[in-house]
Amino acid sequence: YWDLIDFYRSWMSRPAGTTLLLHYHELVELGVATVNRLAAFTGLEPGEIKPVGFDELRAVRPSFFRSGSTSWSGDPEWTAEVEDVFRERFAPEVRRFGQL
Repeated sequence: YWDLIDFYRSWMSRPAGTTLLLHYHELVELGVATVNRLAAFTGLEPGEIKPVGFDELRAVRPSFFRSGSTSWSGDPEWTAEVEDVFRERFAPEVRRFGQL
């Protein structure tokens, strides 16, 4: 698990302009702002914006779009103390995603 955090941090420390960070909810709730960010990052002109629901995506690629949620609910087996330690240990990442 710690290797994943290190991997994430190494990607997030890349120079500006080389990586575009999109949150899961931005893809699920694809809107004009996200399309414009993608277009600016890739240098491509955005086409017509047509929202696509999760059920439609799952119908196209069920093995990839199995399930999802746009909010964090924590692990049901975690105690309040474990949640506190997690949030303290990963405060920079949690803050970056707007969860602190």
